Parts: sequence; C-alpha cells; structure tokens
Amino acid sequence: MKSAYPLVPIGELVNSVRKWNPCESTTNQLFTYIDISSINRETKQIEETVEVWTHKAPSRARQIVKGGDILISTVRPNLNAVAYIDNQFNGATASTGFTTLRTKPQKLDSRYLYYWVRTSYFVKDMVRRSTGASYPAVSDSIIKESTIPLPPIEEQRRIAAILDKADAVRRKRQEAIRLTEELLRSAFIEMFGIPDHSSYPVKTFAEVCELITDGAHFTPTYVDQGVPFLRVTDIQTKSIDWKNTKYIPLNEHKELIKRCHPRKGDVLYSKNGTIGIPKLIDWDEEFSIFVSLALLRPKPNVLLGEYLESFLKTPFALRQALSHTKTGTVSNLHLVEIRKVKLPIPSIEVQQEWLERKFKIAKQQSKLIESFTQTNNLFNSLLQRAFRGEL
Repeated sequence: MKSAYPLVPIGELVNSVRKWNPCESTTNQLFTYIDISSINRETKQIEETVEVWTHKAPSRARQIVKGGDILISTVRPNLNAVAYIDNQFNGATASTGFTTLRTKPQKLDSRYLYYWVRTSYFVKDMVRRSTGASYPAVSDSIIKESTIPLPPIEEQRRIAAILDKADAVRRKRQEAIRLTEELLRSAFIEMFGIPDHSSYPVKTFAEVCELITDGAHFTPTYVDQGVPFLRVTDIQTKSIDWKNTKYIPLNEHKELIKRCHPRKGDVLYSKNGTIGIPKLIDWDEEFSIFVSLALLRPKPNVLLGEYLESFLKTPFALRQALSHTKTGTVSNLHLVEIRKVKLPIPSIEVQQEWLERKFKIAKQQSKLIESFTQTNNLFNSLLQRAFRGEL
C-alpha cells in the first residue's frame, strides 16, 4: 500500500507474551480461557469465554494475556477474527490459535495496531501469505514479519482516537440491530410460550419434519468455479456471502443431493463445532452442504420453515440442542438427538399470524441494517485513509 508513513515490521514493535501450561499447575483451579469461538468476527470483540479447570485444560491453552493485547486468529485469515483485550480479561489464557501482540508502548499504540489489523490491507496480506487449501492459516512469524505504517507515537494516538469515535457510532448501530433480534425472540416466546409451558400442542422435530438429515460426510473436491458448498461458517451472518463460499464440481453435487438435496423452505441448522445456528433457505439456487449442517424439511400444512427458524433462534431451542450435544475435541449434535427437540405447534393460520408480526419487526430491522451499512462503509473508508496518512 502507499502511505505517507514508513512501513515497519510488526515484530520490531511488540514484546513477547508469557506462556504457561495449566495442566502442570500444582493446584486444580479455574481460569478464564479465550479460544477462537470466543471472538465475534462482526464486532471484533470477545463475547464468550469459558471457565476451565487447570487439570482439564485444552492443549492450546497457553498464552497469558493482559489489557491492551491484540489477538489475531491464525486460521482462516480471510475471516479476520481479531480482538482487543480489555482490562476485564487481564490474566486470562488465550489459545495458541491466536498470535498475541503486546506493543512496546513507546513505539506503537495498541489501539492504533488494533485498527490496522482490521484493514483490508492487512487481511489481504495475510490471505496471500496463508498456506493450506482446505484450512488456510498463517504463523506467528508471518504476522510479525508483516509491516505497519508507522507515524510518530503522538500521531498514532490522534488517529486511534478518531477511529475510536467513529467505531463507537458504528457499534451503536450494530447494537440496535441486535436488540431487534432480541425483540423477535421475546415476541415469539410471548406468543407461543416455551415447550414445557405452551398453550399449543408440543411435538418433536421427528413428528413435524418429513426429512431430517445432514450434508456430506467427507471433504469434497474444492474448485474455483462450480456449485456452492455451505459449511457452518457460511451461515453465521445474516446473509450468505456467496463470493466467499467453497465450490465443488457439478458431478459431485449431483451425487451429494441423492441423499441430501436442500430446497427453498428447508431450514439449515449447525450441528458440529458451533451448535444451534438456524438458517431458512429462502433462495432458489442449487447448493450442497457439509456434515456440520443439518437439513430440516417441515411437513406441509403442519410447519412453516419461517416459524421453525424463529423457534430455533430462541434460547429454549438452543438449550435443548446443547443438552443433547456430545462434547469432545469438537462439539457434535447427532441427528437422532435433533429429532427429539420439542416445539409448540400452533395451526398454520396462527403460524402465518406470527410471520406477519415478524415482518413488521423485520421491516424496522431492515432500516437499521441500511443505516449500519452506510455507517460501516464510512468507517471502513476512514480506516483506509487513516493508514495512508490522509486524516
């Protein structure tokens, strides 16, 4: 990139981070663990940590972090899973799946660095240097060898302060969208109750779905052009980014859909790794899915896909799913357990009433999303200008 500032390797501007092995602790105590799933890729914040006993610590739990550190996921750098460590996580332990950057304060401002690793310049550089076709990753050394535009420290702080204010506006828009999601969940529960206390008949998924299956149990051949192949990572955002999905050859897709053929009106549901993310198929284009996704096909005249998706977004649905989950290296929710999940089943007419109510809330949400998109675009433009030396 062209910048008014000199480009300096990040490794020259950071200190080393202390590591430990919790399993070697002489006492069995709880510690806070931050893994890749703890980071919300949209907000760039740590949202869900777990408390782990030292004697049962994951093998990757090694890096002791403190306020001001920057975490950068080394896997799938295109997803840009990065976060700034707030003081509340002082002393927490981070996975070795992160590169932890602790700045030398006299040379590099930590907030300035935080914004740099969120830029398209940094992301594109990491993607270009990553290795591994099916599981692209970078190393600590690659991240530290990459360069950052480096103005004087006072200028760094001025730039970071401007970006902090702009990011705060962006976050408020983002929070407003999140609150409408909460409103949808609350409205659903108010209208239908919970499975154990509902005025409507309660049935299992097995009773109201004509098909419950999952995707390919093997990794297919990935190609540059072909039929989209969806995984859990592809359904974690509100809309699917078709440009960043994997693609498989048409002949492999034709074989896969003999057993699992997704179609409009079905609902996808994450069952491996990240459990409990639903996605209504509201498009007509052909695609296939990986084993990490279940496919739920509602019975006609019994269950609407939109109603099923709404139910699956409630905490009661997630609680049922998690209670059946088998934990190990990767969490798994088996199809036989999905079939046992219970939900209230009102008449199709009442389900349609819910959709009308949902539409009104979704309309408000669409306006908020449009506002956020504009704010986000402005923020990203400001981000690029900041590191070119144009602020």
